[in-house]
Amino acid sequence: MKAKLIFVVPLMLFALLTGCGANSGANQNDNKGSNHLGTKEDPYTIKEALEVIGKETSFSKEEIFIKGIVTGTPYLNTTYHSYSVYLVDEVGDKQNVQVYSATIDDKAGYDAVLEGDTIIAGGHYTYYASKNQPELAGSQDVPYPVIYKIERGKPDYSQYESEEENERETASVTIDFTEDNHDEAANWETIGKNSCYVITKGVVKIVNDPGSQYSFSPDGHYPYRFYVGTYLHMSVTSGKIKYVTFNTVNNYPFKESMPITNGRYEINGNVTKTFAKIGADTIKIHNSYYGQTKDVPVKQVRWTSLTVTYYV
Repeated sequence: MKAKLIFVVPLMLFALLTGCGANSGANQNDNKGSNHLGTKEDPYTIKEALEVIGKETSFSKEEIFIKGIVTGTPYLNTTYHSYSVYLVDEVGDKQNVQVYSATIDDKAGYDAVLEGDTIIAGGHYTYYASKNQPELAGSQDVPYPVIYKIERGKPDYSQYESEEENERETASVTIDFTEDNHDEAANWETIGKNSCYVITKGVVKIVNDPGSQYSFSPDGHYPYRFYVGTYLHMSVTSGKIKYVTFNTVNNYPFKESMPITNGRYEINGNVTKTFAKIGADTIKIHNSYYGQTKDVPVKQVRWTSLTVTYYV
């Protein structure tokens, strides 16, 4: 054990060095709030957390607590009901900290995390070098993070497209998945080593993970069945996507908690619109959600058609 060194400082000199005296209270008030302790009651900002995490790739021994705004669509792990989210200090910031696979404390205020929420999370930190990502995460040696407080916020939709008309010219491509349109819906072909299915119509390309391949057998499985655990990639080979409209079947709708990349949902009964981020030519949806409708035997979404509206 290292020996502690004790220094005796004359009282007057101590007052000068520490600022003790008539003006000491004013100095402390000026600095109050400029730095946080990283505790649950006084969590770090994201900027402060980034300084603490640095580039250390091993897990910290101690826990820290951070506060930030959820940017992008959170990913929900339905097996553990845990969320992976990216936190920023201000909407639009590029610097972020990922809170990976965090469960929600019973007293957090909400049982789900949405884009735009402000949350306080605590856990062990590390720098995930292969992704250049500072994060709170877990391993076999340290527990995964916990979300302790959720303040429901409103996402900034200004970064997404809308239905409002502007001076830019648009066009639309509709792909039907009905028995009457058997030839088009069945005209899928496999690509890649994993036998993903792809269909193209005009400038639109739809690629589905192999998990739903039997939905496109020549015998016909209509409407389209989008099964849990699979991805749907929608893209245009020229122009940019404005939004995609899905006409779904009753009791087999989209869920707002299904993760989406480069887009956001507006769900109104059997019609779901996915608005692209401004400038995006691809939207990706992962069929993974929590809270299945009771009378739906299989976790899936079924739709009869989709329409991609894009800028020409």
